Amino acid sequence: MSGLIEDRAGINQNIIEFYKIQPGVKELQLEKIEEYLILMSSFYQDTIGELDDLKDDQSTDNLNVIIDILNSYINLVGVEIEKIFPDFPIRLEPIENKDFNLNEIQIIEILQGLNKGDRDIWQIKGNLEELAELVFEDSFQSQFWLTISQLISNINAELTVWVDNLL
Repeated sequence: MSGLIEDRAGINQNIIEFYKIQPGVKELQLEKIEEYLILMSSFYQDTIGELDDLKDDQSTDNLNVIIDILNSYINLVGVEIEKIFPDFPIRLEPIENKDFNLNEIQIIEILQGLNKGDRDIWQIKGNLEELAELVFEDSFQSQFWLTISQLISNINAELTVWVDNLL
C-alpha cells in the first residue's frame, strides 16, 4: 500500500502543477487546492496505514476494528466535505454500529448500504459480490480488508476529482 500512497502524492502534485499553469488561477486558489489535497491525503494515508497494520492479522476481532477504521475515515472526510463542498452529491454518513460484534453478513449489508446497492457509487459492487461468496471461508477477512482498502481509495479518488469545484 505504500506504493499507492506514493502514487497519490504524485497525483496530488501533478494536480497542483496543472492548476499553476492554468490561466486565471490565482495564488489564493492554488493555496486552497493544495491545503485541501494535503488534508484529504493525510486522512487517506493515516487510514491506509491503520489498515496495513491489520492486513496479516486474522483475528476475528479485526472485522470490527476495520469497520471502526472505515467509520473514522468517513467521519473525518464527511465533516470536511460538508464544510468545503455543501453541494457534494453523495452524503457520507457514519456507519451506525450499535452491535460491536458484527458478523460477516451484517458487514456486507452495511457496505452495500454505503455503496447505495445497485447504484454502486463507490465501484465496489464486484468486491461485495466476491465477499458474499466467501462468507463462510477463511479468506473472507483478507477479501474484506481488500474491499475496505478499495472503498477508501475510491472515496479518496472521488474527493480528488472534486478539487475542480474549489475554483
